[in-house]
Amino acid sequence: VDLASGDAVARVPVDPVQLLEHLGQVPAAHGFVPLHAGGDPGIDGRRLRALAEGYGCDVRQRRELPDAALRRVRAMFDVLEEGARTGRMPWARLHAEGHTDHWGAAADHIARHREAWIRTLTDAP
Repeated sequence: VDLASGDAVARVPVDPVQLLEHLGQVPAAHGFVPLHAGGDPGIDGRRLRALAEGYGCDVRQRRELPDAALRRVRAMFDVLEEGARTGRMPWARLHAEGHTDHWGAAADHIARHREAWIRTLTDAP
């Protein structure tokens, strides 16, 4: 997958169901695409589509991909906030270093553009 251009250039030999299962545990779409605040939503959508095509995702999985990424990114933000509240390390330190700025803004970016990305992921090429 050429994430710079958003073109699918190779198939990833992974069961597509595993992609969505892993999205709840690892920041795959957020990190691979990447889905960061300040990113270009059009380019992000094409990169998400390339990721979905590389994994061989069906329409249902493509529709779920932005929300799965949002849940993962929002969960990281929540862990950092909870760490700051409770003092639990390393989350409290990461919060103090400003990591919530990244994760909160990334979650807002995904939430703001999820509908457009769902269309990009599910529309015919």
